[in-house]
Amino acid sequence: MSHFGEVSYVELPAVFHLSGRFAADTDPNKVNLTIGAYRTEAGKPWVLPCVRQAESILASDETINKEYLSMSGLQSLCDAAMRLVLGESSPVIQEDRAVALQTLSGTGALYICFQFIDQFYGGCKDIYVSDPSWGNHKLMIDRIPGLNFKQWYQRRVRGMPLKRQRKTKNIVFLYKVLLDLCVCLCVCVCK
Repeated sequence: MSHFGEVSYVELPAVFHLSGRFAADTDPNKVNLTIGAYRTEAGKPWVLPCVRQAESILASDETINKEYLSMSGLQSLCDAAMRLVLGESSPVIQEDRAVALQTLSGTGALYICFQFIDQFYGGCKDIYVSDPSWGNHKLMIDRIPGLNFKQWYQRRVRGMPLKRQRKTKNIVFLYKVLLDLCVCLCVCVCK
């Protein structure tokens, strides 16, 4: 018997099923709107010219040593991300109440945020996520026993239900977590 015999299958989010159906579709006029990535006329990934230029600059820079970064990532990137998310003159940054770290992916950043909230935040453990959202958001929250998955934006009312608006005074909104800005950073604000 396998050591992994008890592992259960996780249903993929609907968007991945749509991507598979798109790939199988033979219609020459099809357009892939599922993930939001740039594509060429032939349906291949299109890399923005500014990205190609940045890659070229980095590749030709002999001063970059490709050494491992610290566990929290590239500090200048983390500092810039905090200023971008919280504002250049944010009192939270000035009072040293914010921290950021670089992760491998958006999902990695989310999971680290969720673990941080569970382990260190003594307040409300409700994580508010929009509807629609990626299926892995709920899956990760559900896998951490101390956290509660909640929906703050609901399609049918095009906003937060009124009964919930009155209960949100003590909620920590982590905009990276909730809005999925596709930034591979985790920015937490501590009271």
